[in-house]
Amino acid sequence: MKYSDFTLRPATEADLPILLKWRNSDLIRPFMTNGRIITWGEHEKWFKGLADDTSKKELIFEYQGTPIGQLTVSDIDHKNSTAYWGYSRGEEDAPRGSGTAMEYLALAYIFEVLGIRKLCGELFSFNTKVIKVHEKFGWEEEGRLRKHCLKGEDYEDVICIAMFNFHWQLIRDEMREQIFEEE
Repeated sequence: MKYSDFTLRPATEADLPILLKWRNSDLIRPFMTNGRIITWGEHEKWFKGLADDTSKKELIFEYQGTPIGQLTVSDIDHKNSTAYWGYSRGEEDAPRGSGTAMEYLALAYIFEVLGIRKLCGELFSFNTKVIKVHEKFGWEEEGRLRKHCLKGEDYEDVICIAMFNFHWQLIRDEMREQIFEEE
């Protein structure tokens, strides 16, 4: 997999159908805090709200020009230079390793383009595949919200994680070499 095979671009109105398909899919929905099916009307309202909200960004990951996932940057706090994030691979047949590549591109965008000082995230403790990807990048667990969110019949733990820009600067080049083939 080559770095140049991947792009990250702002989501447009033309992306709404695929974003809704991904959001409501069994691949993504079980890992969302709000795991219910979203309607087209709710989806349109959400997207229109992004236009005037400087605290949020929605982007699309592409592999060789084909959309394969999405990145959400939210709660961007310009004063404290912090933000929250989430990303998901929307296509099951995306190339092996694309989740790790997507995480790399997301972190590069958030730390280098947006200039965020501290990035925070939350994920369910049962999301072990993503936890392993985050461990490769050196995310730090800052806390655990025990039995915090009802999923099905059980309340699940939510893990709070963070990464600082200075950490990204230390690992960026090494991670790029590990993830991507030479061009």
